[in-house]
Amino acid sequence: MSRQAEETFFSPFKGVDAPVSRGRKILYYTDARHFGGHEVASLRALEWMLLSGARVCFISRSTNHALNGRLLELKERHSSLETLRIGVPPLKYPDLAPWLYRKFLRRLRSSFEEAAPDWVFVSQGNPVISWAGLYVARALKIPCLSYIPMAQPLPELLGVKGYPRAVFSRQIIRWPDAWLTCTNAQKKQLRRAGAIQPIEILPNPISIPCLRGREQARAANRIPPDAKVIGMAGRLNNRQKGCDLLFIFSVPCRYWPRRK
Repeated sequence: MSRQAEETFFSPFKGVDAPVSRGRKILYYTDARHFGGHEVASLRALEWMLLSGARVCFISRSTNHALNGRLLELKERHSSLETLRIGVPPLKYPDLAPWLYRKFLRRLRSSFEEAAPDWVFVSQGNPVISWAGLYVARALKIPCLSYIPMAQPLPELLGVKGYPRAVFSRQIIRWPDAWLTCTNAQKKQLRRAGAIQPIEILPNPISIPCLRGREQARAANRIPPDAKVIGMAGRLNNRQKGCDLLFIFSVPCRYWPRRK
C-alpha cells in the first residue's frame, strides 16, 4: 500500500487509540457475490492491516470462491488472519432488517460477538452490498468504517425495477461511524444522500514505482523507442472492462474486414 494511502486509511478514527497496531483485532466483513476490482483493492488493505501487526477476522460469503481462494493464500503467509465463510440470503431491504432477516442477523451477531473485535471494517462495492456488517456493528456499538468506492444514488444504481428496494434502503447512510471513498465526486454523493459522518478520500492503495520520463518508462518495460503505445487505465477483465475490444480496434490485422 502506498504511504499516502496508509496515512489516509484510518484518519476517520483519529480519536481511537492506535486503531491498527500489534494486538488490536479487526473484523473485516464483506458479503460480495463476485470478485472484482473493489475486492482487489480491499485485499491490499487487508494485507496492510496484517503487516501492521493487527489480528484480523475476515467474514466472507461462502460462494465467493475467487475471494476465498485469495484469502487462503494470505492465510498461509499470515498466522494472524482468521477466516469465516457464511451463507448469505438475499438481503434486499435493509430498513426492514429486524423483521425480514432476523435469523441471519442473529447468527451474524453471534459471529461478531465471538470475534470480539476492537472495530469493524466493512467492504462495500456500493451502498446495497454488505450492509449487514454495518447493521450488526451498529447494534453492538462497535466502531465501524465503510470502504465504499461507488456511492451512486440508489435510484440510479437500482433502476426503475429496483425502486421498492431503494425506498427501503435509505437508513444505510446512517450506520457506519465513518466512510472511506475514492474521489471527491463520491464524497459529494454521500453528502447528498445524507451522510454526516467523517468521510476520507483514499488515494490509490497500490504502490506504483515512479519512472521519470518517457525514455526511462519504455526502457523499464522493454518497449522500443519508436513503437506506438496504446494505454488503458484499469483492470484486465474482458467481462467487465472490455479490454479485448480495445485490442481489436487498435491493432491492424489483415484478416479483419475493411472498416470505413
